[in-house]
Amino acid sequence: EATGKTPLILAATAGNEDMVSLLLRYKAKPNVRDQVGNTALSYAAFGGHRDVVAVLLGAGAAPDLENRQGMTPLMIAAQQGKTDVAQMLLAKGADINKADYTGRTPLMWAEASRRSGTVAALKQAGAKQ
Repeated sequence: EATGKTPLILAATAGNEDMVSLLLRYKAKPNVRDQVGNTALSYAAFGGHRDVVAVLLGAGAAPDLENRQGMTPLMIAAQQGKTDVAQMLLAKGADINKADYTGRTPLMWAEASRRSGTVAALKQAGAKQ
């Protein structure tokens, strides 16, 4: 497809854990990026699809792959206020203080989007101001 959205990316975007698992079983690559640089994990994080995030991380999805704006899945989860997903990504080694191309960290994204619960969780996890 012209957008580069693979079946795995589409299934992750939809939050379809069964399809994500099936595609991975048939050797779908979890770290493939679409045209804007997002991976299946980026889309699952955006949607707050915890089960899909867990399956992707278990299959080797890299928690710090950046899209074309330099945003990681953790930044996307923080921006969307998906605290539980952010915590899952941190548990798998996502860089809590990594900055995108504009210099924004996950904490800054959460603050800018007024996601107070996520802000508190990131600070508790050691995010620097």
